[in-house]
Amino acid sequence: MKRFLILILLIPIISFAQEEKVVNHKRKNIKKTKEEAKIKAENQILDLKNGVLIVRLSTKKKSIAAMRKANKNKLADKTESKLHTRNQHIINAFRTNFNFCPVYFFYSDYSKHIKNNQLDSVVFLNDSLQLDFNIKINAKKFLTAELGITEPDNKKYSSTTGIEKGEKTTTYYGGSGVTITGLIMKDQQFEQLRKPFPYYIREFVGLPFHRAIHKMVIKMNNDLKRFYLKVSH
Repeated sequence: MKRFLILILLIPIISFAQEEKVVNHKRKNIKKTKEEAKIKAENQILDLKNGVLIVRLSTKKKSIAAMRKANKNKLADKTESKLHTRNQHIINAFRTNFNFCPVYFFYSDYSKHIKNNQLDSVVFLNDSLQLDFNIKINAKKFLTAELGITEPDNKKYSSTTGIEKGEKTTTYYGGSGVTITGLIMKDQQFEQLRKPFPYYIREFVGLPFHRAIHKMVIKMNNDLKRFYLKVSH
């Protein structure tokens, strides 16, 4: 009987010890994950400073082709015109306001070559949005950037928020499911970077204080410089 009573008294203590062990294990994992993210972000900013940034510009080729197939030529023309103007604004904004590292531009049609690190197979764009076979990249390290929507910071997910329809990316970190429209930095596989890297600049779409493209580029340039100084000192 005494043994039975002792066992009953010990059950809450054992349970508490087990719960505390689980909590401590989770804390260690979170700390380890944050430390790994910090080291990765530091390496990425150093690589970018010594490498190049490659900006992906959308063509919406499939969508426009579908419009023309449906005899919606006016809509297709309007979409092409707006897209051309937007892409030109992106190039102008970077050329005028970005000096953290060299920057190059390519159409989304070449995304597979970028992912496979086949830069020699990519025809890059000049400042007038024309394909230029003379533009070559010799850098071994690079990151990518594009205007788009951030992916939710869930523990694990498969997303199709890239420029190319059906393009999937997978990440493995926790956080909120909130998405933001803006200028986003990604790696070679077009997987969104993560904090503490300053990987996005919010556009504030639909709000009175909407941030223009050139202002997003200015802020990104400044944020990258600040993070680089913090890492390199």
